[in-house]
Amino acid sequence: MTTATDRPALPIDPLLPHAVAALADRGVLVLTAEPGAGKTTRVPPALLEADVFAGECWVVQPRRMAAVLSARRVAHERGERCGAAVGYTVRLDESVSPATRLRFVTDGILVRRLLADPTLAGIGALVFDEFHERRAAMDLCLAVARRLRATRRPDLRLAVMSATLDAPAVAAWLGDAPVVDAPGRVFPVDISHDAQLDSRRLEDQVASAIRRALDRHADGNVLAFLPGAGEIRRVQTALGAQRLGDVVVAPLHGSLPLHEQEAAVAPSAVRKIILATNIAETSLTLPGVVAVVDSGLARSAGFATWSGLATLQLTRISRASATQRAGRAGRVRPGTCHRLYTRFDHDQRPAFDTPELLRTDLAEPALLLASLPAELQPGPEDGFWLDPPPPAGLDQARAALLRMAAIEDAQGTALTAVGRNMLRWPLPPRLARVAVAGAELGIATTAARAAGLLAERDLRQGGARSPHFSAQGHSDVAQLLLDAAACERGAHPRDRDLDPAGWQVARRALGTLTRLAVSPDRSGVDVDSALGLALLAGFGDRLAKRRSDGSADLELPGGASVRMGSDSHCTLAQWVVVVDAEERRDGKQRATWVRIGHGVEPEQVFLALADRVATTAVLALEGKRAVAREETRCDGLLLEARSMPVRPGPDVAQLLVSALRKDGFAGVLDRDETDTLRQRVAFARQAGGLGELPALDDAAVDQAIYTAALPCVRLDQFAAADVLGHLRAALDQAYSGQGLRRLEAAAPEAMALPGGRKLRIHYEADKPPWTQSRMQDFFGLADGPKVAFGAVPVVLHLLAPNQRPVQVTTDLAGFWQRHWPAIRRELCRKYPRHLWPEDPAHAAPPPPHRPR
Repeated sequence: MTTATDRPALPIDPLLPHAVAALADRGVLVLTAEPGAGKTTRVPPALLEADVFAGECWVVQPRRMAAVLSARRVAHERGERCGAAVGYTVRLDESVSPATRLRFVTDGILVRRLLADPTLAGIGALVFDEFHERRAAMDLCLAVARRLRATRRPDLRLAVMSATLDAPAVAAWLGDAPVVDAPGRVFPVDISHDAQLDSRRLEDQVASAIRRALDRHADGNVLAFLPGAGEIRRVQTALGAQRLGDVVVAPLHGSLPLHEQEAAVAPSAVRKIILATNIAETSLTLPGVVAVVDSGLARSAGFATWSGLATLQLTRISRASATQRAGRAGRVRPGTCHRLYTRFDHDQRPAFDTPELLRTDLAEPALLLASLPAELQPGPEDGFWLDPPPPAGLDQARAALLRMAAIEDAQGTALTAVGRNMLRWPLPPRLARVAVAGAELGIATTAARAAGLLAERDLRQGGARSPHFSAQGHSDVAQLLLDAAACERGAHPRDRDLDPAGWQVARRALGTLTRLAVSPDRSGVDVDSALGLALLAGFGDRLAKRRSDGSADLELPGGASVRMGSDSHCTLAQWVVVVDAEERRDGKQRATWVRIGHGVEPEQVFLALADRVATTAVLALEGKRAVAREETRCDGLLLEARSMPVRPGPDVAQLLVSALRKDGFAGVLDRDETDTLRQRVAFARQAGGLGELPALDDAAVDQAIYTAALPCVRLDQFAAADVLGHLRAALDQAYSGQGLRRLEAAAPEAMALPGGRKLRIHYEADKPPWTQSRMQDFFGLADGPKVAFGAVPVVLHLLAPNQRPVQVTTDLAGFWQRHWPAIRRELCRKYPRHLWPEDPAHAAPPPPHRPR
């Protein structure tokens, strides 16, 4: 045992009286301290010794191991055993006693305490350590504690500590809190970067950098930061192929049991390579580290809003995190840090990590807030949050809770009985809903066990299908339950493709959850069917349907897709509840892959999601024929369809017209004839005064096509449809059924020539009506025609035998009299074989079949 006088001096020690006095005076404090300053192990006990709070002081840590090791370190420095005045409470582990006044906890434990007692009775101070990580639970607890201090608990002391923190912003939000800035005990660290992009696999890059660090330093440990447990395993394999000599390789990540995490950071007689996630960035004392290899990557909680799936995303760390990581190499002596990315890449990264509340599923915070008294809940723009979560994210979270029947309404300010029951379970809301539904369905134990296993994301060690594949071939969840049961009977986790460390954590969680379930499964219950219903209660909005038999693609509500991996046990299921998914690259594109699914039958969907199932009559075009179906869908996904007889009518006609419109009504509408009729009507309305004639605009043409389609059920039936006839019928209804006759009088379609030919008259917009023909065709015509009841002369284009205009005129009589003699001489010279009479107004024109 040590005593207070035996404690090594730390840089923060001279500032402890100032920090204690500031918190005692103001009740709030922001403390920033460089790595190695000793804030975690010195500030909380200083508050205890100064007796600045009543009851207990809880030091809130983002990670279990940090909470446990910090408590042990403080107790050791006080010369006490852990669990006396100083203790800890973390998930599945606790070391406290009635004498405990300084308790190190995780943010999850503080959340549970708020649920049990929103006033935090018996807690006089909260110290939020490593706040820069901005975990959702940490942000939420601090926001509630701040509101609690402003309402019911003005005596509650609040301190926020971090090595990298936007201290002025936090201090202002806390109410002009004093800021204490402590120097650290950091030796110089030589930081280097890759000169250019390295295209090798990450594990090869890290293994090479570790080897260079070992060669550069004759002694001391190497710490490598990696995104997750999978990358750590691959680097272990890569290092195993190298001859590293007397060196221990120690993995360090959050899913390991605490004793394995402690072993990774414990002093060792031989050199050690620690392969860690960002769990090693803060709080923990890592002895003997002289070199850091930084991948620059981390796996962080994200949320795919388009699909509603929570994801773990591979992200680039911030500059603040990079500083934390590099600082690990300068705790005991000058060290080195090599970053596996370029200096330019580093400079472009954000200064701080994005708060988790801004990038993840908000269902759990929303559920917790709904359980609190009204005065502790956030109001609109009342400054409740340090960084407010996106309103769309909160709306989406409340919508999910409403679907799970956990809250009373979309405002999410009050819980239902189901919601209050969900809070009993130390699980995310969706899994808590599974447990609650399972109890209602008679499978309380099975549902609780399933929820507990699903809460451990990395339980499957390599993502491969279990070697003990279930012949049912429909559920990853059922297979996980089978594998867990086998391990409880003595099977080795690796033989069931379970990660041994993850299994140990899950096994302890299963014990806790089984006790919460209270009752065993009822006899006679179809467990598999009930499990599907329970999963639908929690994940009903993640129901997916296979796009086709044998396809790996599944359709989500709204049309988005997920892919079923070859390692899934849902080989036969057409309908799948997507319990967990992960975004990763598929070639050049990113895709969302199902990690865990459970097959269900349509009948289960009808039972569990009855309020989201709707039946509608649907008309569709298949080929050239209209077909009718009665479709039953759940959130847009087709459950079943029944063919219905198709009869001609307005709906069918509209469907056929819509299909024809896409091709411009080709084969149905003679555009030339239609345009000619439209132009005649426009002229008759404007120049002929026939305003009662309906304008043949696009709407009128569409109506005519629609009328023609009324007796049809197939597109090819339009071949016999008379669209122009329907247009003419519409015109004829004007003027008491004399519309067509009046139209012909005002804008005749053609004019008759003396020789028997008929010439079409053109009525183009913004032009006078006109027609044209050979000059000989107009022989015997004393004057030109007039339209618009004789008010508008028709422009005549008189053509020579070569079809070129000789004259354009509206005064044919004047032309014959004044210009014909001269033109006749020229025509006789050019076309001597044609007849050119001296008096064309009274001459007989040639027959239509005689061009001369």
